[in-house]
Amino acid sequence: MIQSHLIDNCFDGLRYLFYDTVLDGKHVFTACGMGKIEGTNVLLSPAARQGMVAATGHVQNLEGTAFRMRFQEIASIDLAGKRVGDALDAANDKELIFFVCRSPDIYDAAIAALNVQWTFPGGVQ
Repeated sequence: MIQSHLIDNCFDGLRYLFYDTVLDGKHVFTACGMGKIEGTNVLLSPAARQGMVAATGHVQNLEGTAFRMRFQEIASIDLAGKRVGDALDAANDKELIFFVCRSPDIYDAAIAALNVQWTFPGGVQ
C-alpha cells in the first residue's frame, strides 16, 4: 500500500508540497507539478519549478542520502495510478520522483494515487 506523508517545508515564506512516500518498506520522496516532457526537455510551470527546487534542496540536505532524482510524466487521468505505482516500484530508497502532470485534473489524480496524508507534523492541517 502506498502512503505519503506531507513534509512541512517553507522556503522564502511559501509552502511547497512534497512527500515522504512509503511503499514496501522503502521511503521515496515525491512531488508533483504542472508541465510536460518533450524529448529530454522537462518543461515545468513556474510554480512547479519552484516546488522542484524546494524538494531537491530538502533531499540534498539529508545526511547520508545520495541524491538521485527522476521525472515521470503523467499525461492522462486514467493512467495516473499506474504511472505513480510503476515509478514507485522502480525507485530506489530515498530517491526523489517528480511527477510532471499535464493538467490540474491529472495532478489531482496523481495526488490521490500517492495517498497523501494531509497533516503536518504536530497535527496542523
